[in-house]
Amino acid sequence: MRFSWEARKEISLGVARGLAYLHEEAEPQILHRDIKASNILLDQNFMPKVADFGLSRLLLDEASHVSTRVAGTLGYLAPEYAITGHLTRKSDVYSFGVLLLEIISGRSAMDYDLELGEHYIVQKAWEAYKNNKLVHVVDPTLNMNFPKEEAVRFLMVSLLCVQENVKLRPQMSTAVKIMNNETDVRDVNISQPGLVSNLRDIRLQKKNTSESTSSDRGSTSTHSTHIFNSL
Repeated sequence: MRFSWEARKEISLGVARGLAYLHEEAEPQILHRDIKASNILLDQNFMPKVADFGLSRLLLDEASHVSTRVAGTLGYLAPEYAITGHLTRKSDVYSFGVLLLEIISGRSAMDYDLELGEHYIVQKAWEAYKNNKLVHVVDPTLNMNFPKEEAVRFLMVSLLCVQENVKLRPQMSTAVKIMNNETDVRDVNISQPGLVSNLRDIRLQKKNTSESTSSDRGSTSTHSTHIFNSL
């Protein structure tokens, strides 16, 4: 099934609003931990519902994160969560950014090419952004039948959500405002995305972080900052 631009827009906004509710309004607040395309259900009117809370965690009181074993889907996992096991709202924000890219581009989070091997939609979008060709990321099956400024704005939201620097990622309520054009991001400089290409990379960075911690027990947070420029 091919979705029109309007359908993609409403699906994207519906998921964003749902996550904003879970993160900022629900009591207690909920971290989904596995936001991806297959966990978004559509009703007969194509209204989205965030589904499958089997991996979700509650964020109690004023806690900033939940420490847990890493779970989720490769391609959607926030790098800092994949390495540290610290689950935050911004982990879900990262996953939403990947999902939003999928919705707008019509591509999967991860593709496999016989010549290039695995490659990621996040990296493709980032290269397009740097070359001022972000509109080229939009699904070509739409045949340019979409509002270009709005499409670029949605793609900018996706890249804001997947920034390597966790602190620069927007809250979901802010993402909704940007998507609704209530906040202008045309002059915002987006920093590079975070990307963990495969499980071997995750294990290697965990090992390096562990070794660094062993050599200097008082510098765990420093090493995490070095890896992500964020925590």
